[in-house]
Amino acid sequence: MVRMLKVRFHLGGGVHKGHFQVREAKEVRYYDPAKFQLRMKNGLLHNQPTTAEKINCGEINKTPCSWIRCESLEVAEAGTWTTEGCAEVSYNPKVAPHWRDHRGQNIDGSVVAVLTTEGRQVYRTD
Repeated sequence: MVRMLKVRFHLGGGVHKGHFQVREAKEVRYYDPAKFQLRMKNGLLHNQPTTAEKINCGEINKTPCSWIRCESLEVAEAGTWTTEGCAEVSYNPKVAPHWRDHRGQNIDGSVVAVLTTEGRQVYRTD
């Protein structure tokens, strides 16, 4: 059985606000995007569209509704991997209620071979 990790941007208050949260089974780890980069293999771009629509319309705020499920994860110091020339993959339900590619197209449910973070951004690096 392939292990699956769940990666999302943590918006809740506290010391880990603005960090990437990584869940594997019952274990939770946090990575400061200013200090670390994440590289995810076979990342599924997951979204809860009903919740995302409510955030987009202003009905609710800061409710976790998207994440990346991946088979494996590498963590390195910031600046280890370059994302120059790579296409950004973005998610902000206040802007659009779905994952978007660099052209703004809906890519919910897509599986991307390799995703790499740089700062708070996620890039397709496959």
